[in-house]
Amino acid sequence: IRMINVESGKRANVTPPNARDISPHFDPEGKYLFYLSRRTLDPVFDQVFFDYGFPKATKPYVVTLSKEQQSPFQKQLFPQEEGKGVDLSGIERRSEAFPIEEGNYLAIRAAKGKVFILSAPVRGTISSWLWGNGKPNLSIDSYDLDTLTKEEFLSGVEGFELSTDAK
Repeated sequence: IRMINVESGKRANVTPPNARDISPHFDPEGKYLFYLSRRTLDPVFDQVFFDYGFPKATKPYVVTLSKEQQSPFQKQLFPQEEGKGVDLSGIERRSEAFPIEEGNYLAIRAAKGKVFILSAPVRGTISSWLWGNGKPNLSIDSYDLDTLTKEEFLSGVEGFELSTDAK
């Protein structure tokens, strides 16, 4: 994921070029960039081929857009001044994984104080094709940035988008 300052033409990598990062999305207040990254490699043993696979390699990440902006996961006892604008200098070092388990996440969107994450269950392709009932099987989880908790928001969906005002 790369960002560019349109006025100066300065470009910066937000994430390493060799990472598999997808679904970048800015929060509506302009403090954070959220994205999904396939870099959490916790292998699962395959009982047939005696090999390892990575069916749940994706985790959500957040980047603070300003150097002064604190991470949403680091709650301070005393309020700090919030950062303003986007500071490309050192942005690649301000990325932080969400404190949740890895999964098969497909999309991430932010609203004020909440982040919504689309996920799919890990299922075999043959059983899905042969015995699948044709109903949507994705779910949307909601992560609350105030309480730092994740819960299922909605299940049985094919996808989602937030309204233009992110409410």
